[in-house]
Amino acid sequence: MAYKPVVLPQAEADIAEAFTYLFERAPEAAARWYRHVRAAIESLAEMPARCPLAPEAAKLGVELRHLLYGQRPGVYRIVFRIVEDVGEVHVLTVRHGVRKPLTDEDMQPFLELS
Repeated sequence: MAYKPVVLPQAEADIAEAFTYLFERAPEAAARWYRHVRAAIESLAEMPARCPLAPEAAKLGVELRHLLYGQRPGVYRIVFRIVEDVGEVHVLTVRHGVRKPLTDEDMQPFLELS
């Protein structure tokens, strides 16, 4: 079954923030990163369950998964939920891999989606 990737507003903001940061340092690399992160998100249309559960999944109590994109030291976590009943993959956030796991406060908007 093919799923429709849906990038939620928080994830869009995360992508924009990361792009701006990268663009200020290396414009060409930022453009390449943007294209590739979008392609990684689109890859979730096929077999999104191939990705492991995110460390925060147990704490949140929902099946939260993540796709790791990039290479060290620039690895990003694309955190998402599979919404079977509508055939969608909701991308919740895109975070640099070195950031601490999501906190309860960070996860609050995700609880409201349940």
